[in-house]
Amino acid sequence: MAKIHIFKDIDKMIREIPVSEIMSKNPVTMKHDDTVKKAVDMMAKKNISSILIVDDKGIPIGIISDGDLIRKVYSKNKDPKKVKLEQIMSTGVITIKPNTSIRATSALMKSRKVSKFPIMHDGKVVGYVTKSDIIKKLKDIYYQASKLRWLPVIMMVLVIVIAILIAVNISQI
Repeated sequence: MAKIHIFKDIDKMIREIPVSEIMSKNPVTMKHDDTVKKAVDMMAKKNISSILIVDDKGIPIGIISDGDLIRKVYSKNKDPKKVKLEQIMSTGVITIKPNTSIRATSALMKSRKVSKFPIMHDGKVVGYVTKSDIIKKLKDIYYQASKLRWLPVIMMVLVIVIAILIAVNISQI
């Protein structure tokens, strides 16, 4: 019976883990009038695959990814020093709150066909979460849960060993 409760608790935990636990803090942001060249340099320097584009108040207005750079700039032989981010950014950025669960976040990613969300708190970008962040956390949870499935067997072996030890001690009296 305890085994069932353990796995129910794990399932509940998976559903309720907030993205604030797995988000990248202080995401890289740029302005809409920055150049693609500046963005590429920043992405290379920070080893990231996307940049959040924000307005003067720090509110997300777009996002660019390495795929956008390839499809919208380099494959069309455009000069990255002349192309502004506003010309290639994806708009209609969806933001989520830090207390949004990873389950709700992954469902939203699937339904909106996106792979990352900026995280807003009190009107300010506080983080960024990606599919990779979610997959990594779920992998860690799965690993921990797979250890737990052996718990009943380990407990039974311990009880048997203790019973044998008690029986041996009693027979020596």
